[in-house]
Amino acid sequence: MDIQEAKKLLYSFAREDCLRLSKHCRKRMAERGVTTDDFLQVIFWGEITSISEDEEYQNCTCEITGKDTNGDDLTLQVAIIEKEYSILCITVYG
Repeated sequence: MDIQEAKKLLYSFAREDCLRLSKHCRKRMAERGVTTDDFLQVIFWGEITSISEDEEYQNCTCEITGKDTNGDDLTLQVAIIEKEYSILCITVYG
């Protein structure tokens, strides 16, 4: 999957509210005061800084960097799971 295809899927899945958060991601979001709106802000306006295929889990993982709703730096690590039409947030940092 290339960056353009990943962006298209991320936008589509996010618009349909097809987001899943891992336990680790929920914990990190709480620790850092990151909200779902912050998460969506980065998906829609951030930049994919790395992308790789994960053969074991049959998905694509991306790192997306951008600004949260307060203008602070935020980076997301997500998996795009096409067969489940969803985005899985693995972790957040920034």
